[in-house]
Amino acid sequence: MRKILFIQQNFSVVALLPFILLFVFAAHAQNRNQQSSSLCESQVGASGNQLTSAWGNKTNLWYDKDINTLVLVHCYDNDTSSVIYSYSTNQGATWVDDTMLYHTATPLYSGRFPQGVIYNPPGNTNPSNAYVACFGSTTDGTNWNAHYEGTASIGSSTNQQTLYPFTSSPRTFVPQGGTIVKNTGTTWWSAAGTNGTIYNDTIVLAKGIFVGNNFNYTYTLLPVPVCADNNGNKMFRNQAVIFDDSGQLGYVVVIGNDWVCASQPNDSTMGLIVYETTNSGSTWNRIPSPDLSFVDPVLQNNGSKYSAATQLDLAMDQNNTLHIGVPIIQFNPGNAIDSIYSYGTWGLFDINTSNHGADYNGCLISKPETGFGYFGTWGIFFNPFIREENRFQLSRSWDGDKIFYTWFDTDTAVYGSGPNFFPDIHVLGVDLNSGFYTSEENLSELSGLSCDGASTFGNVSYYTMNDGTNENIPIVIDVMTNSTGDPVQFYYEGCASMYNYSSNISCLIIPSFLPSTGIQNPAGENANLFSLSPNYPNPFSNKTSLDITLGKATDVLIEIKNIVGQTLFSSSYKKLHSGKNTITIDGSSFSKGFYFYTVKTESDFTSRKMSVE
Repeated sequence: MRKILFIQQNFSVVALLPFILLFVFAAHAQNRNQQSSSLCESQVGASGNQLTSAWGNKTNLWYDKDINTLVLVHCYDNDTSSVIYSYSTNQGATWVDDTMLYHTATPLYSGRFPQGVIYNPPGNTNPSNAYVACFGSTTDGTNWNAHYEGTASIGSSTNQQTLYPFTSSPRTFVPQGGTIVKNTGTTWWSAAGTNGTIYNDTIVLAKGIFVGNNFNYTYTLLPVPVCADNNGNKMFRNQAVIFDDSGQLGYVVVIGNDWVCASQPNDSTMGLIVYETTNSGSTWNRIPSPDLSFVDPVLQNNGSKYSAATQLDLAMDQNNTLHIGVPIIQFNPGNAIDSIYSYGTWGLFDINTSNHGADYNGCLISKPETGFGYFGTWGIFFNPFIREENRFQLSRSWDGDKIFYTWFDTDTAVYGSGPNFFPDIHVLGVDLNSGFYTSEENLSELSGLSCDGASTFGNVSYYTMNDGTNENIPIVIDVMTNSTGDPVQFYYEGCASMYNYSSNISCLIIPSFLPSTGIQNPAGENANLFSLSPNYPNPFSNKTSLDITLGKATDVLIEIKNIVGQTLFSSSYKKLHSGKNTITIDGSSFSKGFYFYTVKTESDFTSRKMSVE
């Protein structure tokens, strides 16, 4: 019905509809036989509203090969303040739904936009001995008040959860995805800024280490200053974080502008700002950025300026090459965000580097027919409300020898020209050993499934599933209803087994550069000047100690707060020396329960959880 209603508004194609459909079906069926198997679809949980996966890519669908298990973390359908998960142990054929991960009885800490991964202990092959973990932000409808995490053994109805109030962790907006390092069990999430609503030159990295039966999170502030536009707004769009399989090499990539701030807003294009760690996040350093103007030869816009759009995704392959999936658009100075999305002037690119940013490769994955659409309404004040791009997402095979690209685009031959209101699932893959690609495949068009022309708010697993011969890309979508506040049903779109790697695509060498910005601390050299050990013993009943390792002598403040944010202990330590400092704290006056301790230096801080027995 959605197709017919829309086409009736595009009179030029109505008379030709039977012929168009016949042509599209024949071409689509032929291409599908060459590239992938037909989709299979199953329902996988529901939510009380759209606040699981709206506003860009989310990391809430995860696959683990060692236990052959998929999980989807999402908002609860009966209580929109809580977070649940659904899981499958037969590659998505059937799902077990509605198992609690995070629950709150107070609206102050309502869970929103849950992200989720699987933690599987090394050597384990039994799903019931692995864990599903969620991470997200809470809100009372006005302010973003806290972060939450929740874990549960897969299949168990018992969960463990922790709330990190903004008094013990930075107040940030929604984490825009993350990752878990499969060989270490360490998970990372990234969020923009410490304000919660306005970017303020800082990325917040949350690092979770599995201890006991849940994750213990610490927070690092990574300075990523950007320029301001004519209105004084920071020219920042998005960020993401990724690590290799060892957990040593990692990247944070930001869409923003830090070119030459003194000349702003003469050049308000958005670029890719890249930070790298080689020591598991202890220190981060700015590496050169790709010069996006060099994509012009494959887009053929006669020397136009180019800008990154507003969404991105990251992957690391078996060779520890960083892959950045990002839309690159022809720049329109009159509208820096939306710019020019007309067909052919822009594309979805894999921008990758294997030499720490010395140079990059830019590979044109696709030129979508439509760029973005607005979906739903929220109350009476916003209509339309949610702006969504193509949600370009990257996946990899378990061993990292293949990379897959998934995005969501509307077929203008069927629906007519206009916004991306009726997206289908598009995929393409590359075999890194041979260097060959599959052809682009539209999986959902004319499939007869719920996703046909309605693959909205799609999210893709980072790891693909091997069916014995080919790689299957796990995808979850939900069909948009009239309002983002209406209940939604999630659909798992499986059986997309990609093969026939025999095509080439256009790739270019892209030079890199480090801009002279005039911004203080452009390389983040003050980030992570110290590390903080867990307190020991923990739990404790009298005294506990902690080790603070500093890169240079500095003043240190230690604060301990209870779970409602009241400060119970505060002490300053003047000019602690570089290296390890051991501090002992007398907690004999503390009641039994959980507390948060924060160690602050002049430029950074880290928080951890302690327990009094």
